Amino acid sequence: MSHGGSAAFQDRSRPPTHADSLGADPLAAAIDLLQQGRLQEAAPVFQQILRQQPGHGKALHGLGLIAQRLGMHDRAIRLLHRALQSDGDSAELLNDLGRSLVADHQIASARRCFQRCIDRFPSSHLGYVSLACLEHR
Repeated sequence: MSHGGSAAFQDRSRPPTHADSLGADPLAAAIDLLQQGRLQEAAPVFQQILRQQPGHGKALHGLGLIAQRLGMHDRAIRLLHRALQSDGDSAELLNDLGRSLVADHQIASARRCFQRCIDRFPSSHLGYVSLACLEHR
């Protein structure tokens, strides 16, 4: 007998949040909202995850992408750096950080970021494509 979804068995010690209404995996829901371009809906879910788990790398990454898409490059760079510190390198994260650095006109830093992506993840196309695009600007 499963009681997980029953309203009678939910924790009533705190008010419900937007993340609660998204089901068992708020992170997956937030990523889905982000991929759909529903930034205003995704942001509070990522923020709720961070309130529950400060330093959550994927939530930081998601908020960094939202900031990037909204043209808030300085904020995006800070959030993506924090995600790197929390989760370590991934090709996607390094590429996203590099793209934010390019948008903020930090070309030398972006080039280093893309090269780091290539060095750490040589089988991923992301660093190669981004570095090539940067060099042919």
